[in-house]
Amino acid sequence: MNSGMNENNTSSGANSIDRRSIRKSRKEAEKKAKRAVKTQYDEVFSARPVNSRPADQILSQAVKAYDAGPIARRDLKSAIARLEATIRRGLPDLLIIRAPRSVSSKPERVGLMVFETRAITEGNDRIITAENHAIVLEEDRLVFISGLLPGGTRPHLFERIFERSGRRRTMAEVQLQLSTIWPTLLWMRTEQRSHSRGSPILVMITPFEKGLLFGSLEKVEGLPPAGPTVAVIDRLGQQTRQLRDYYGSSDGKRLWAMTNTYVDEALLAPDQLTLRDMLKVFVQNFADVVADNDWRWRLGLGEHDPAVDAVAQLFRLTIPSEKRRSAALAQLERIVSSDAWVSVSAKTVQSQQRRAGRE
Repeated sequence: MNSGMNENNTSSGANSIDRRSIRKSRKEAEKKAKRAVKTQYDEVFSARPVNSRPADQILSQAVKAYDAGPIARRDLKSAIARLEATIRRGLPDLLIIRAPRSVSSKPERVGLMVFETRAITEGNDRIITAENHAIVLEEDRLVFISGLLPGGTRPHLFERIFERSGRRRTMAEVQLQLSTIWPTLLWMRTEQRSHSRGSPILVMITPFEKGLLFGSLEKVEGLPPAGPTVAVIDRLGQQTRQLRDYYGSSDGKRLWAMTNTYVDEALLAPDQLTLRDMLKVFVQNFADVVADNDWRWRLGLGEHDPAVDAVAQLFRLTIPSEKRRSAALAQLERIVSSDAWVSVSAKTVQSQQRRAGRE
């Protein structure tokens, strides 16, 4: 997988002397960031046995909540709290969202959303990706949906972010923002193809804090379908099924969104600053559409499945109207056809090609 934006080839509003000065002043922070990220990576890698299936392990922990039989409705809140504590003890890097609390002391269901960082070592290559697990506990039924992020990054990205933000954060917190734009870009491209218009998306450009994330969309071969997996366990046993894979094809190819590097505000060129602001406005204006496209890989939102409906209802997830989606599509198409997008994309592709030629 190719690296992305080469920062040495990124022109900025500052002159080259200023850029060299900025980079030189960050050398010590860069060393600290490398050490911190290596420690985090090693902790995440060690938390899961090689070739293990995190979804199976999370599901197994959830099933144990029923070891003594059905859970009385009055005990569901304490049961989900114990499950959350168990999951947190076992994983060093994650984000957990508790479903909105019910005012009732005897809710019909309770739930957790677990966003877990995965560390994968392939030879000398280290890849960081994530999985999303939705858990719903009812009195005598467990609903579980697990989705695999169709993308990832490498430690370099976190080194850059930690170095330049001045503070450490979980890898999960950062990764949750990597998919802010690209699922919506792919949705836009699907709509364009159905109407025979537009051009392929060659790069990923995502607003992050005051800077931009740069990456690429690739097709990886030899992968099985990887849509969200649903497991429902009740008195009749366990039912398991796989939902639609929005990013896979029948010929064994799957889209992979690789985020490569982060360029902060001080090093952004004028056209990059313009594009950053345009993308930030889009995300703010159409947060519901952006979230809807993201939930599709995480739990299959939009699929006609009772388990998906149960999770969406509990977590109060809604699907935007066609009017909202049409408005979002029109604004995003204006952005990708703008001078700023075309200019930044061309420079990014050139940088990727130069980097690939040196590898």
